[in-house]
Amino acid sequence: MKMASTGIERAYSLTRLTSHFGAEVRDLQLREDLPQKTVDALVEDTHRYGMLLFRGQGRLSAEVQLAVSRWFGEVQSTFSKHPKSPHPDIFRVSNDRREGCTNVGRSGWHIDGTFLSAPFKIQTMHFWSVCEGGNTRFTPLAPLLEKVPSQVRKEWSHLLYLSDRGPAHPFVYAHPVTGLPTLCFHCGLPFTAGFARVKEREGGGGNGPARDEKTGEDPDELIQGPRASLISQVKSKQLLEELAELLEDQSLCYELSWQAGDFAILDNLAAAHFAVPNTQADPDIAGLRILHRTTVRGDVRPLWDPTTILPVN
Repeated sequence: MKMASTGIERAYSLTRLTSHFGAEVRDLQLREDLPQKTVDALVEDTHRYGMLLFRGQGRLSAEVQLAVSRWFGEVQSTFSKHPKSPHPDIFRVSNDRREGCTNVGRSGWHIDGTFLSAPFKIQTMHFWSVCEGGNTRFTPLAPLLEKVPSQVRKEWSHLLYLSDRGPAHPFVYAHPVTGLPTLCFHCGLPFTAGFARVKEREGGGGNGPARDEKTGEDPDELIQGPRASLISQVKSKQLLEELAELLEDQSLCYELSWQAGDFAILDNLAAAHFAVPNTQADPDIAGLRILHRTTVRGDVRPLWDPTTILPVN
């Protein structure tokens, strides 16, 4: 199911970043008091394109960034509070520990919040300053699944991803807004405990967790039942390595070179991201990197449903 256009008239222009992912919004300043119809259009376009990029925004206040974040729901902060953060709900990231939290996003390809029962649905990223080569890579997940062989997709649809902090998630599930298949994972340690394989019920019925035919079954109940079996750490590691290789596919992966004043709204459930090594370059050589990030609470618990796979090509 793809999003249908609402016919909203847009008070800004859009330029695609790639044919698969992202769009740059032009002719709009986020510090302005935007009418509700413009906000509605921006929310729709965030889910339509996976990410919106706003250039030339200067240094926006914490209040403006949080107001934009609240277009999508409640701000949820689970991160460390750096002394120089302008607000408790702003995660301040840097390549200088005196200026912000360091080594953020470097553990591997991921979506944010896999340690939560409902991963973050949105994150915003605002760059007060950038360092040379401090880029971020993004890969849209529905197009990636389209490129995966049908048999692999079928195998993936029967897997649960296990977070290191407790929650189990379906590895493949339907995006709650677009309905497109997406993935829930973190490729790096220590965030990943492994995977489990789930057997379907015999005849589609019988005893076991209650199933809503529209949304599937609770992964945390499944992982404690007889239908789920853990995959070996060796195989789990191999799966994550294969996934990371797919995420680097040059036909899908987009590496964004940030500019000071950039502001991005990312549909966290639609695309994986990864900070390149140079995000931690010596600030005296590459320049100081300061990123202000927010995350928006997820309001849909991903449930396991093996029918959430793309049709065979």
